[in-house]
Order: sequence, then structure tokens, then C-alpha cells
Amino acid sequence: MVLKVGAFVLADASQEFLNTKVISIFGNNSKAKIIGYVATGFAILLLTIILTSIIFNHLETLFDNINKGETPFTLENVSLIKKIAWKMIIIIIMSNIGASMFELLLNAKLKMEFKTYDVVEILFLFSLSYIFEYGRLLGLETKGQMYDDSKDKG
Repeated sequence: MVLKVGAFVLADASQEFLNTKVISIFGNNSKAKIIGYVATGFAILLLTIILTSIIFNHLETLFDNINKGETPFTLENVSLIKKIAWKMIIIIIMSNIGASMFELLLNAKLKMEFKTYDVVEILFLFSLSYIFEYGRLLGLETKGQMYDDSKDKG
């Protein structure tokens, strides 16, 4: 027996574990609870996709700014790097919230972890923004002689 919703296969008789899990979910939870969890999960997924798209737009602008041949040490670039880091923090938090919700719905222990590597990536971005900010200040102190950023006065 195969349980389908449209073109999606929810359960297949050959997958006994999945069948047991699906039956357990529908049997132990109200329809409203299931719909609520699934809707929230999709909302988190959609927000993650939107934030990732914004991050890519920020990266494109950052690379364009650096590629112009002018100094990379501008307020705009510092701001872009910080915005990317903050959005990455939000994505990491949201993914953990989403995983927690599905863990509650499935009554299972999903392997959720706050990965150290994620923290290192974000700290690296913040440190990079401070390096850019320091480079900008050096350029302003030398009155643009170092990198010709005399256009960046503020």
C-alpha cells in the first residue's frame, strides 16, 4: 500500500519504519498541530531562502566595490560585511528552531547541534569588518594618500 498526497509519496508499505512514524504522527497529534508545525517549518524555510538571497546580493555588491580598483576600506563595505554576518546568525538560529519544532512533532531525538564551525565563520566575518574599518581609518588619517580614498570622508 502506498499513501500519496498528489504526486508526493508519504508512506510506502515497503518502508515499515516510515509507515509507523507517519501513522504515529497522525495518530498522536491533532490536525491543527500538524498543520501549524508544517506551516511554521515552511515559513522558516522561506525566510532562510530570502535571507540567503539577500546575503548573495550583499556579496555581489561587496565584490563589485572591491573590483572597482578603489580602496576596499569603505563604510559601505564594512556595513555589507556586518549585515552578512548578522543574517548568517539569524539563519543559524532559525534552522535550530525549525529542527526543534520537528523534533517535538516527531517525538524523536534529531541530532541538532550548534556547530562550532558556524560560529567561527561568523566571527571571521565580524573580524574582517573590523579590519576593513581600521583600513578605512588609516586611509582617512593619511588623507587618502595611501589608497586614494579621499572621496570617503565620513
